[in-house]
Amino acid sequence: MYIHFNAMRSMGKKAVSLIMMLTLGLTNAWGETETKTEGFQTASTGSYGIPTIRNLNTTESDCNIGWEIYYGNIISNASAINGKSCLIRWYKNEASKFGHARTTTPIKGLTNITFKAKNTASIIYMNVSYSTDGTKWTTWSNGALSSNGNDWTPFTNQVSIFLSTTPYYFSYDIPNSSPNTDYYIRIMLSKAGASSSDEDLIIDDVVFTYTKSGEATITDGETMNIDEPTEMESLTIEAGGTIGGEAELTVKDLTIKSALGSASGSGDSNGKCAEITNPHITTTGDVFFELELTPAEQASYGWYAFSVPFEVSATDGVYFQDSKLALETGYTIMAYHGDIRAQGQYAWKKHSGVLQPGVLYIISVGDTDYKTLRFKKQAEAALYNDVVNGSSQMTTQEFPSTNPDHAGWNGLGNPYLGKSHIGSLDLQFLDHEANAFKLRASDDVKLMLGSAFFYQSDGSAITVTRDDIGSIALAPARALSAMEQKTYVVRLMNEAGEEEDRLFLRAGEEDSDSYEIGRDVAKMSMGDARCAQIWVPAYGTQLCAAAFPLVNGQATYPLTFRAPAAGRYLIAMQAASEADVFLTHEGKIICNLNESPYEIELAQGTTEGYGLLLQAKMPTGVDEVQSDKVQCTKVIIDGHVYILRDGRMYDVTGRMK
Repeated sequence: MYIHFNAMRSMGKKAVSLIMMLTLGLTNAWGETETKTEGFQTASTGSYGIPTIRNLNTTESDCNIGWEIYYGNIISNASAINGKSCLIRWYKNEASKFGHARTTTPIKGLTNITFKAKNTASIIYMNVSYSTDGTKWTTWSNGALSSNGNDWTPFTNQVSIFLSTTPYYFSYDIPNSSPNTDYYIRIMLSKAGASSSDEDLIIDDVVFTYTKSGEATITDGETMNIDEPTEMESLTIEAGGTIGGEAELTVKDLTIKSALGSASGSGDSNGKCAEITNPHITTTGDVFFELELTPAEQASYGWYAFSVPFEVSATDGVYFQDSKLALETGYTIMAYHGDIRAQGQYAWKKHSGVLQPGVLYIISVGDTDYKTLRFKKQAEAALYNDVVNGSSQMTTQEFPSTNPDHAGWNGLGNPYLGKSHIGSLDLQFLDHEANAFKLRASDDVKLMLGSAFFYQSDGSAITVTRDDIGSIALAPARALSAMEQKTYVVRLMNEAGEEEDRLFLRAGEEDSDSYEIGRDVAKMSMGDARCAQIWVPAYGTQLCAAAFPLVNGQATYPLTFRAPAAGRYLIAMQAASEADVFLTHEGKIICNLNESPYEIELAQGTTEGYGLLLQAKMPTGVDEVQSDKVQCTKVIIDGHVYILRDGRMYDVTGRMK
């Protein structure tokens, strides 16, 4: 169930809508609340026989709230509910006039009013309403509750609530409460029944519940839409919360949070982040991006890949809670340099400058108690970087190299203030738990706020663009040949069936027997991996995606494994494929992975001697054709039927491939 609220500021200046999940009860999305209770005990009693106005100033109020009492007064006689009470009267001789009690002191951020009420005669009704300016009143049409003891029952028509001579509790929620809005309350008689005497309404123990200050916290699963110009003191958006709408929001202090999950960028498990979809937010104070490091107990050995959504000083902008950390003492940041890697050198250098949005960095913290880090936006920096505010795209650099597996590697990050989706054959993320980079190919990967990843371009500069539904495109895309439309995914899992690593295979006649950017992907390294690894050793590097030549309907790939500990592991296909993928050992086929997984015993460290054979399948119902003059075989690869004849491949039109 979802509930939608509209909050109107006084003078028509503000409106906020809030969509939130309702579970057992309604929570206050604006943060902590306080209460004030008016028992009328400090006010003096007076005569209520005269139809006039009694003003109760703030010094006569138990909670410093002024009242205007019309056709009524304060009583302490036997009719009172608790000590002293406020009495409101209807006079039979002035039947068109009804008494009321209304607040004259504004209550900022009022969320609820609860009070006791009863009558002293036979038939009487009351009306309860609220106002944001003290002149225009809105009557509650639903939502009030009446209770005698613990027996709460809803009223369906608050315009004419029949009162009992027994005190009942009445409770009303402000349907559009906002922390910067002033509210007034009015309780009045609405009508009396057929009565030959004066009628009285008595109220007591009025409890006002209001927001502590102009602060808001948007929790996981909640969306706050800014519908009209709004001002706030403080706004915190928890991971999973969203700020939307199209109206202007001015907030002093802003905190946005993100939890990447185990694999940076993967939203398949516990990854989630705050989102800002409203492009009209202005901040006047401090802005923090709070990033949860998972798992924190392993932070002493590990490096965490991350990015920032706005400019942050690497020396003065990193905090743990409210304490600023010292660079090199509390943490170390390293930046990736693709131009250095392109020269075949170590590509990481310590960074002490400005952290830029959309760029990959890695950080190591010196204390395992740092479960989260906070990155403070530079005061002069924009909340929305140019990627979001301008053309919605960012151009990266080309890193040419004589060694193609070193060329074109870009360290990128999600530059947007919220989740994005991306699918590419060239993405690698740092797995925090495994302390290793993993390839995330052919997936619709959820990039969290702060996600960072590697992408290898095809040898030219690339652009990063984002559409209206949050999908990121990397261009230029891979140049796939007609023979290379299918990717075969081989998974390496531990004995419990949990994925450790993946390998991506392609085969085509146009693929070469050398490393090609756009077809082969070198495996990124991150020290000693804490999970099992699988790769194809070729071209003097380690490949996590390999495109090999297809010869006579088959391609062969050598394999290398690395296990962090001796034990049993599983090798399996991600899904049934249109070609058979055989696991081989010392050149002999030991399993068709397209039919079943294979359990393998691996020693600690590196294991070689295994391989994969990708072989075209025979189409269902197609037999080998033989005659005195020709012998040919029909095979299917990547959904295409081809004819093998005399060691050559032809398509169905007879053209040689």
